[in-house]
Amino acid sequence: MLIASEFFYAFACFVDDVPLHNWTRQTAARVEEAIRLSNNRPGGSVPVLPYGNCWTTRTYSNGSKASVMLPLDFLNVQVKTMAEVGAAGVMLWGSSSFVNTQAKCQQIQQYISNVLGPLVNETLQDAELCSKEHCGSKGRCITYQAPPPNLLTTRVQQVSFSGCRCFPGVKGDSCQTLA
Repeated sequence: MLIASEFFYAFACFVDDVPLHNWTRQTAARVEEAIRLSNNRPGGSVPVLPYGNCWTTRTYSNGSKASVMLPLDFLNVQVKTMAEVGAAGVMLWGSSSFVNTQAKCQQIQQYISNVLGPLVNETLQDAELCSKEHCGSKGRCITYQAPPPNLLTTRVQQVSFSGCRCFPGVKGDSCQTLA
């Protein structure tokens, strides 16, 4: 199966009640492991596309449950952290029960327009600029830095470049050599 696939998929969806700093580390580790497996795949590496989610089912102290959209700090993990580790993209998914009424459809439209869309655009612009500057537009920048265990947000104040993950067919520190 690893040989036949054009992509390598990793499961990295948010799980309720996991502290944010642990979720950031866990997500990065899952994507890094998928990239390691892809790099060791017979027949050569393929792009890694992790699964993420924008919605979760929250269980409240009284036992009631509700479907909620992830707040921006958790959504950052689903989008930015995966890009910082070197994933080729992210596939965001959810249940059809999250959009089974007109009101829910309008809510998700607003979420995409006001939260998810701007985050994805910013992430793409950052990734393209870094790739152009450091990897000759022939690889993905690796910029992930694990947050300290006591950090309550996912974002490190200063994101720094730590290397390139070259596209198939090129190699080198800055993806400058044909493989």
